Amino acid sequence: MAFESYYWKKDIRKDISTIQRKMEINLQTLTSKKLDEVCSIVEIKVFLIAFAIRKLLDTKKIPDRVAAKKIKIIKFKRNSRAHGAFFNFKKLYELDKPIKADMEAKLILNQIIHGFVFQVFANKSGKLSHLYITSDYDKSKFLYLVNIKTLMKNFKEISKQQVVSMSIKYDPSRGIFVTTTN
Repeated sequence: MAFESYYWKKDIRKDISTIQRKMEINLQTLTSKKLDEVCSIVEIKVFLIAFAIRKLLDTKKIPDRVAAKKIKIIKFKRNSRAHGAFFNFKKLYELDKPIKADMEAKLILNQIIHGFVFQVFANKSGKLSHLYITSDYDKSKFLYLVNIKTLMKNFKEISKQQVVSMSIKYDPSRGIFVTTTN
């Protein structure tokens, strides 16, 4: 259980700062080893942030409304006729047909935590800009492209949310107590 959310949220913001610093590095100037290190650090930090936010949601340390927060993404349909290695995005997904969409924060968290594809991507300037993700569950449907700056901005906002009220009600049909936070 996340007993005191302050420390979790503090670490989330620290990890966001680390990611933002790594995004300023021109990857084209790095050695192969240093490139692997920078990309791995960003991937690890994104994963840890997603896990921490999900844990805070599940333990009612941030308001329930956070889960439904919409974040802009781009998704690509799976090419049902294509087969091959999961990293061959051009073959497996219709990258020439991007679909703009909004995805709930909790669903993005799930895509990251249960990632089948989880890869950072650099822009033409050689700086980290996007994240390709899809979970085991969604891999046969879509590949998602998330702007890292947008994701970090939303994660930072989420890390500042506070629970101001809580209600607990018994649900006799399920035989459990249900906690709701605002």
